[in-house]
Amino acid sequence: ILNKKKKIEIDIVEVPGVIKLYKRLKKFLKDKKNIKLNFYSKIPKKKYDILHISDSLQYVEKWENFITDLTKLRPKFIILNNLTAGLIKEYNTYQNFYNEKIFYKFFNIKKVISLFNDYNLEFASPYLNLIKGKYTEYPQPNFKLKDRLGYPCTLIFKLKN
Repeated sequence: ILNKKKKIEIDIVEVPGVIKLYKRLKKFLKDKKNIKLNFYSKIPKKKYDILHISDSLQYVEKWENFITDLTKLRPKFIILNNLTAGLIKEYNTYQNFYNEKIFYKFFNIKKVISLFNDYNLEFASPYLNLIKGKYTEYPQPNFKLKDRLGYPCTLIFKLKN
């Protein structure tokens, strides 16, 4: 249960162009004195209760180093949401995005989980992705059957005592 009187600080980490867009959110929170938004282009080295990563790990080329850096911060919880991971062989591809090709990763879920040595996996579930107005599997008809993800997942890790 969230204590509405407690001060909440949210650090948002994004590329500089997206930070510009996010800063517009601040005007919606002006009268919310207990919420503070901070914007960064890299994760600051500070203590966190919860680290929440959603829809983005698949774009990180050196993802194993990234996970290692996150776990060194020792937050109480780490949430990986809409993670492109399953019981598939790990592979890289490129996403066509407005005439650009962007690195895109599909993960083997067991390998991802193995990187969280100081954490217990508390929750794992398929993630119901809304694509073109429908909750559906990843559209991958151009991929070999063995490489198709189906549904991404949500993983929640809790720091061991």
